[in-house]
Amino acid sequence: LKKTAAKVRTRANLVQHLAGTSWGANANVLRISALSLVFSAAEYCAPVWLNSAHVGDVDIQLNRVMRTISGTLMATPLPWLPVLCNIAPPEVRRRDALMKEYNKILSAPDLPILQDLPPVRNRLRSRKPPLQLAQLLQNRNFSATSSWTETWGEFEGRNYTLVTNPSTKLRGMDLPRREWVALNRFRTDVGRCNYW
Repeated sequence: LKKTAAKVRTRANLVQHLAGTSWGANANVLRISALSLVFSAAEYCAPVWLNSAHVGDVDIQLNRVMRTISGTLMATPLPWLPVLCNIAPPEVRRRDALMKEYNKILSAPDLPILQDLPPVRNRLRSRKPPLQLAQLLQNRNFSATSSWTETWGEFEGRNYTLVTNPSTKLRGMDLPRREWVALNRFRTDVGRCNYW
């Protein structure tokens, strides 16, 4: 995952150049660019490595891209980033990819992979096989939108009551870059100084 994080970092730099300080693309352009360039590379084979101990290296780069899109600062609480960018949190996106893959395998009973799926055994406590997580998520009727809404409901940061449904697009994404950044800094109550 170290190489994946490095690849994502270089692609995140491209999105950062698009954001620019003097002209800057609007949030919709940055969002689409990030999804196609950065998130696609970051989530390649994600159902296999979503339980890895190094998943945080990739998440750091994805959070950096979301900060670029929203124009927020490092002090902005992490739950705000996906809401402002209208992109589901990385963990939720990985679990959704796992469920899609698992349901695809189960929907075709003639696939030889079903014969290769062993019953899940926990030999070591440190191992977290994705198959076990997929079965658990299927039993809980996992939905990306409901999981994201539940995560947002647990967040109690400043101004969190401004957003009731995190999966809906916030107003102002079509604004010019400067106004969009200022609006998001007011929403999160995190600015360059304490005096507004």
